Amino acid sequence: MSQETGVPIDEMQIEGSGLAFVVYPQAIAKLPVAPLFALLFFTMLLCLGLDSEFSMVETILTAVDDAGVGQNYPRAVKAAVACLAMFGVGLLFVTRGGLHWLELVDGYAANLTLFIVGGMECLAVGWVYGADRFAADTLEMAKTKLPKALLWNYKLVVPALLAVLTVQAFVSTATSKVHFPPYAVALGWCLALASALPIPLLAIRPLCCPPPYASEGLTSPRERAGLVGKLAASLHRLSRSLSFGASSRGASSAPAPSGLPPELSTERADVELAAAREVR
Repeated sequence: MSQETGVPIDEMQIEGSGLAFVVYPQAIAKLPVAPLFALLFFTMLLCLGLDSEFSMVETILTAVDDAGVGQNYPRAVKAAVACLAMFGVGLLFVTRGGLHWLELVDGYAANLTLFIVGGMECLAVGWVYGADRFAADTLEMAKTKLPKALLWNYKLVVPALLAVLTVQAFVSTATSKVHFPPYAVALGWCLALASALPIPLLAIRPLCCPPPYASEGLTSPRERAGLVGKLAASLHRLSRSLSFGASSRGASSAPAPSGLPPELSTERADVELAAAREVR
């Protein structure tokens, strides 16, 4: 291709969108049975796009469900709305300036922030939540014990590699051969900050505005629900033991004034009092 076009190899556009939509199609056209290989190649690109669509839609729906938005609508309706919204945004890339928009979004909003988000996830799992707790959760849910080497990779190796890739992506984005006007560069950095800036903001939010349940020594509503469930289970076990003891003693046993032995009556009263406080 370099000989046919007369362009040196180092000056040819063989990366990014040019690699997938210019170089590869021209190379496939020179292969024997070129239509078959072209069909297979673009089918592969279609499968890659659908796979990316699945991950993006699931990410959006998970965030929407966690926020409690649209609980009255079926999941299929919310998925359709997300797909239509992304379809509308994607129309921007098939306009006359679509290639420039693709380079702008790919350079600022994809490559740069992808490594930042991945590194923050590894730090959150390895150091904030704790690699040991993560391994314990995996053992409980998947019945699989994670090796120590993998946990150390989460804590040290992967964050270090992603830090290097982040610096490299920042340098390559700042020194890109594609020259954008100043307003386009500013828009690109706004796109990058739109996905990276919420990370530190959400990290310091609990420190500035602690949740109302933090003063009670509980870390989340889920833990509060778990405590209520434990108290309810304790009451259930206590009632079963009392009913079994009453049936075994028969009519000859003398009931306490409250209908329960003094020690069991006190224990049940304490449990009910704790449950009532938790419900309030």
